[in-house]
Amino acid sequence: MPQRHPGPRPLPHEPAVAGPWPAAASPDLRGLSCVDRSMSPESPFTSPSDCRDPVMEEALNLYVDGELPLDQQAALFGHLAACPACRRTLDSVLSFRRWSRQEPLGVPPALDDAFFKRLAEHKARHTRIDRAADRRPLWQAQAPVTLRAGLTIAIVVFLLGLFVPSNLHPGPARSVVIGEEELVELPAVAASEPGRVEPLYVFYPGLTIEASKTEEPAPGESL
Repeated sequence: MPQRHPGPRPLPHEPAVAGPWPAAASPDLRGLSCVDRSMSPESPFTSPSDCRDPVMEEALNLYVDGELPLDQQAALFGHLAACPACRRTLDSVLSFRRWSRQEPLGVPPALDDAFFKRLAEHKARHTRIDRAADRRPLWQAQAPVTLRAGLTIAIVVFLLGLFVPSNLHPGPARSVVIGEEELVELPAVAASEPGRVEPLYVFYPGLTIEASKTEEPAPGESL
């Protein structure tokens, strides 16, 4: 009887040749041979012994292990189409795969602990700390702010606005009267004393008019 494999291996993609062959786990079949193999009559795994092509036998073992190159698979499929013994061998291998996959595999706890320990060590060795945020300028720094901190800042700003002195706020605009002074020369007029005119001042809010004094005319001159 063939020995049970400790665990299945992934299968390659198997194209359809003579007969449907379902995919299953791939055991290590390097020790098996399609020559001079005998099985009990009641066993479902029959192995013929009429194939004498060791090259195709090795290619078949490589194919079921997923190690046969693509350029050699065409020759193997051609041999399977012409050799019923190798086809039955492949059917037996696939049947053994299905049977072995139905067997429950118990994993000891020590193996789980060792696996997770190695996984943690691998993750710790390959974990890198992102320092991009530390290299940002200060004005581009981003810090998380909680809702409580945001509400506290808003309340403090509101209270400061209530206690700000009122003289810091500009009052209503006031009208300003700007006084202008203009000197105007007035013609001489008759006065109490002939030939003399006193200065004349006219005051108006924001306006002052001043008339300069006229000199007394010389004898014989008219005003």
